[in-house]
Amino acid sequence: ERVVRSTSHPGVTIAALPDPDSFTYDSKQGALTDLGGMQVTFKSPDASYQLELDVSPLGQSRACVPSGQKAMPGVPSC
Repeated sequence: ERVVRSTSHPGVTIAALPDPDSFTYDSKQGALTDLGGMQVTFKSPDASYQLELDVSPLGQSRACVPSGQKAMPGVPSC
């Protein structure tokens, strides 16, 4: 199990997270435990950057910059 704690990334906030407020990835099955997709949006401390993380039901993830947000090198727009 890998846990990412907010204290490891001061100032970064989760701007949008669907209900429930967390998700669980089953590494043995290679999928989200509820088999539904998940989308999470992160904001930088001064809110000048946003990153959207999409996780498919099979655990594949894709990061992108939401449309209308400041571009980040190496990260495609959504």
